[in-house]
Amino acid sequence: MGPQGSGKSTQAKFLAEEMGLLYVSTGNICREASEKDTAEGRKIAWQLKEGLLPPSDLMTKILINWLDEHGNVKGIVTDGYPRSLENVEDIEEKILPAYGPLEKVIYIDTSKEECLKRLTKRAEIEHRIDETPEAISMRLKLYFERTVPVLDYYREKGLLVKINGNKGIEEIQEDILKIINPQPSITI
Repeated sequence: MGPQGSGKSTQAKFLAEEMGLLYVSTGNICREASEKDTAEGRKIAWQLKEGLLPPSDLMTKILINWLDEHGNVKGIVTDGYPRSLENVEDIEEKILPAYGPLEKVIYIDTSKEECLKRLTKRAEIEHRIDETPEAISMRLKLYFERTVPVLDYYREKGLLVKINGNKGIEEIQEDILKIINPQPSITI
C-alpha cells in the first residue's frame, strides 16, 4: 500500500515474483474493465478519468471475477487494494477465505512531492487516462481521505509494516525482503 506514485506496483510485482504468488493490480483490472463496452466498463472508465474510486461492491465483483479466471493459486499480492474500509470488509468476507490469511501489509511511505514527480513523469511516458493533473490531484486527495484509515486499521491489527518509499527501487526491495525473510540475529 501507499499513495499513487509510491512505487507500490513495482514492488508488488517484484514481491509476487520473488514469492511465486499471483500479482493482482486493481488499477490494471479497472483499466481492462473500462475498455469493455458494458455498463460496468463505462462507469469505471468515467471514474478513472475523474480520478475517483469505483464503488466497493463493483470493485469486489470485478476483482473476484478476475481471480476466478486465474484459477487455483497459492496466494496473492495485491497492488492498490484495499483502498477504503469498505474494501477491507469485502476482502475479509469475500476474498481472504479463498486465498488464505492476510500475512502482512507493506506500506510504502512516500512524500507527496515525490509522488507528484513520479506520477507526472509516468503520465508523460504512458499517456494513461487516469493520470491527468486533475485526476492525479483527486486520487491523492482520496488516498489521504479514504486509504489512510485502512493503514490505521491494519496498524491496530499488527499487520502494517512501514517502509521509506523515498529511496531507490532496489533499496526498497531490500527493505521488503528483510521484512518477508528476516535474518536471525546472532549474539556472541
